[in-house]
Amino acid sequence: MRDALDFFFADRASPLFNDGAGRRPREVQQRYASEVLTGLNEGIGMIEGSTGVGKTVGYLAAAMLKSSETGARIVVSTQTIELQEQVSRTMAWLGPMVENMTGTRFPFEKRIGRRNFLDLERLQKFIARYAREISNENLAALRAVETWMVETEGPHLRQGMENMLDELEMAFPFDPAIIGLQSGTRSADYDAMIERAAGAKVLIVNHALLCLNLLLSDRLLHLRGRDGEPPAILIADEADHLEGTMTGLMSERVNFRMMAGMLPDGAPEEAEVEFLADRLSLAACNLRALHESADVGISRFSNSIAIRIEESLLSLGDEARVLLEDILADLSALQNVLKPYRDSHHEGAVELLESLKGLRASLAGALGDEEEARRDTFFYWTPVRGEPGMSLEPENARRILARLWLGDSAPRVIFTSATMTRHDGARAMTDFGNEVGISGISRELSHCARVSPERFGEMTFVQIDPLTTPAPMLTEIVDSREFPELNEWHARANLKMIARAAAVGGRILVLVPAYRDSALYQRLMEKSPALSELLQRSIFSTQRQRRASRRAFEERENAILFAPDAWVGLDMPGLIRHIVMPRVPLLMNSTAANHSFEEYLRARGERNTESYIRGTRFAQMQNKAIRKLTQGFGRGIRVASDEVTVWIGDPRWPAPEGVAAPHAKSWSRTIASSVPERFRPALREAEIFYPEGKPEAVRDPVKSFRKRRGRRQTSPE
Repeated sequence: MRDALDFFFADRASPLFNDGAGRRPREVQQRYASEVLTGLNEGIGMIEGSTGVGKTVGYLAAAMLKSSETGARIVVSTQTIELQEQVSRTMAWLGPMVENMTGTRFPFEKRIGRRNFLDLERLQKFIARYAREISNENLAALRAVETWMVETEGPHLRQGMENMLDELEMAFPFDPAIIGLQSGTRSADYDAMIERAAGAKVLIVNHALLCLNLLLSDRLLHLRGRDGEPPAILIADEADHLEGTMTGLMSERVNFRMMAGMLPDGAPEEAEVEFLADRLSLAACNLRALHESADVGISRFSNSIAIRIEESLLSLGDEARVLLEDILADLSALQNVLKPYRDSHHEGAVELLESLKGLRASLAGALGDEEEARRDTFFYWTPVRGEPGMSLEPENARRILARLWLGDSAPRVIFTSATMTRHDGARAMTDFGNEVGISGISRELSHCARVSPERFGEMTFVQIDPLTTPAPMLTEIVDSREFPELNEWHARANLKMIARAAAVGGRILVLVPAYRDSALYQRLMEKSPALSELLQRSIFSTQRQRRASRRAFEERENAILFAPDAWVGLDMPGLIRHIVMPRVPLLMNSTAANHSFEEYLRARGERNTESYIRGTRFAQMQNKAIRKLTQGFGRGIRVASDEVTVWIGDPRWPAPEGVAAPHAKSWSRTIASSVPERFRPALREAEIFYPEGKPEAVRDPVKSFRKRRGRRQTSPE
């Protein structure tokens, strides 16, 4: 097997180098594929592959060669549907090559969730109900989608709809989930995809489906094998997003009808759980009807309608009390049904019991039971499934992710990404391993490796003057204010830097942490006539027109794209000349998240002092910022010939030696580790950009401060 892999990636007689595409043997790609194969042989692999390694071809070829030996199915999980498309395109030409070598066919299929399939009937009902309440512009977009679905053959997918609207320079005005397939709705296109996926040798999914599969005891993807099959080979690409995906899924998407699916296959209690789940759904729906008629206690979000469980429910009258008591009784019955599975440590039942306990405590508290602990809990409805449900405990995300590799029949798993760790030596992979529940002895038994090309592209750096540039926010990152106000003066200084990059020529990608940053830059440019030319070149990516923005950026030679959504997934080899990072993408510290983390620590009997919680939470946010920055640098180096200039506009970034940096933080040097190691010498030689022009002599800020303080202390009486 090793010989076959070496031949495929190193021998010029390999089909990889003889299909007319102009590919050449690359030692770094061979090394990466070899590390993946080693991880598959050992059972668990955590393989970091820097930009330029060629991860997709590397892990697919290694997995197919291993599969040809064991007969195992291959499941590839990526972060987004766009990345699923990329893997599918690669499989289209790579699969036949490996088939010719091994004699094993590798039919592949991309599997996506129901919400990505559009329901014409739901769309028409939505138009009929709200046509008089929405603007003519939004109604025109809905009518365009209706016409497209009626006049074209399926499958009618969300991505196809967005592409169609992009061509019309329109956007879908609401959350597309409102016209997605609901649970139980039949669709020939969806059913055909499921049938093809069942027979695929290589199944390409996304992290959301993978995490849902873990919650439902492997009933969707059968990673542990079925009908005598060996356990699957799982490749988790962009693996550093797994924990966030699982946490989000557990926070908002578990409905009551999923409960039976979380029990073992063929469980005798399955029918009883389904019966109780139906009763809970009906009671919760009746409770919602009472709320809507009284307009009390409803929280409306973009993707759900939620009802907070609290004493104010009783103000709705005796009917509400009866409903709450019925729900409480059914929850107690469910707990009794699931208790035997808790004793046998069945993963799905344990998860349900923990969450049912919290929901039951809230209901009991609402009904005046002082002995029960109060919790902040909601019933919610999602427009996709159209059913009530509850949230699980997000803090248990890591424990559930451990189901990927725990157990005798666990799949062979490769976790891979360009940004899995920022440490070397003994600490390498420790942070990521903890995120997926791999720690201690388990991590020692797994195969860990980092692969990076020695030379791949050229990167130079320009840093904004840290002495004269103001901080990016008007307040520090503190718990009391989750979204500090952005500093306009900092943004103006960065606009001058962007104008300097524009004068050099070439496309400019401005990576901002949030859409509100883009809105600020757009507003400042619209106010200033001097920036009109810069404004004409600028494209501002939005959540609803992301594809159109990227296409316009690719078509216009000197375009400037302001994008909070392009840190990952943007692949434009040879086209990006400049990357501007106005501020470090460090998330705000959240009081609610801190409290949730405190409860988690208390439940586990661990240390939960305020300083420990703040420090641990900040370390988590810092690690995410480092990964995001590393991914951002990778947008500019996609092929060996790429040359990009990175413009750093945050004065908190560590300054070159000899340059004063009054805004530097204790974490500044750590953040700089996000720069790929081969480009760090260039960072140390970064040019300084002076927004107000280079001063003739730069004073020492410390001496100046002491001098001013001395004058104040010796002022005349």
